[in-house]
Amino acid sequence: MCGYRLNGRAALLVTIVVSLLVTTAANGTPVAFDEERSYIEGIAREAGTASKRSQAISQLIEIVERPHENDAELHLRQFAAEELGELEASEAKQMLKDLALSLEWKDPYVYLKQSATLAYWQIVVAEQDGQQTQEDLLVSLLSNSAPEPRADAVWVWAVDELANRGVARAVPAIAECIERRIGASSRRAEYEIWLCRTKVDLLQSSATRHSALAKALATRDPGQYQKLKSWAIEELGELDTSRSRMTLVNFALGLQETYYDAEGRMIEVDKAADPLQGQAGDLYNCAIGILRDAGITGEELKAVGLDPRKFFFSP
Repeated sequence: MCGYRLNGRAALLVTIVVSLLVTTAANGTPVAFDEERSYIEGIAREAGTASKRSQAISQLIEIVERPHENDAELHLRQFAAEELGELEASEAKQMLKDLALSLEWKDPYVYLKQSATLAYWQIVVAEQDGQQTQEDLLVSLLSNSAPEPRADAVWVWAVDELANRGVARAVPAIAECIERRIGASSRRAEYEIWLCRTKVDLLQSSATRHSALAKALATRDPGQYQKLKSWAIEELGELDTSRSRMTLVNFALGLQETYYDAEGRMIEVDKAADPLQGQAGDLYNCAIGILRDAGITGEELKAVGLDPRKFFFSP
């Protein structure tokens, strides 16, 4: 949604940019590449209905196993594997493991291997009995001796899951993993460790998840602003309550009021004094997107004072 959350869409941390590719759906209808994920997601949505879950999962498994003749069909397989992981489809577990182990780390299979490996571990973790057992397995996936199949997407996802669950006992393992994978002396590693610790601290010290996320939105540290707030925005969207939606409304209104005057003109600010301005538009549009996904219409946004066509130029 906002382009940050590691797990939002299975979270491979891999962006595939492909243009002018055409594939064919099961019914033979040409599907443009930018519609491929929507096509797979449409199948996955059917799994939300108990009576259709088995059929939808079977269809996704068939797509993953289907031989491909071009890059577009290969990407369809990748997207289908991601959805099986998101759906925690136990029926696909062995197939995904076998596929992940059979593929090599080279183009054009690298993304499919990442997807299949991550989906397999998402299913395995979900099958564990009890929260602590799940967390223990997630911690084990951070180590150099993590069980096969392995992929970078897995440790990234495990780090994100543990931080999002607020697992304080996992922080040392998270820090060690990030330093080993990214570089102990790198600024990026320091930042990612700070981000995980901050999430855990907020979740551990707050009475509710909502209050932890609201505190994250209120932080004013310019060096740590965007990723923490993007995380809070998306997690509030996951809560999907009237209170979480109102928190997002108030956050977006605050951005409008901070960076636009009464006539709707953007306020010129000293970027040295307010380095947050450059990130405000992305955060605003992220919040608006989540509100729209929750079913709030343009008219309802205007009724509470939000005008995304006027402010920050949201499409």
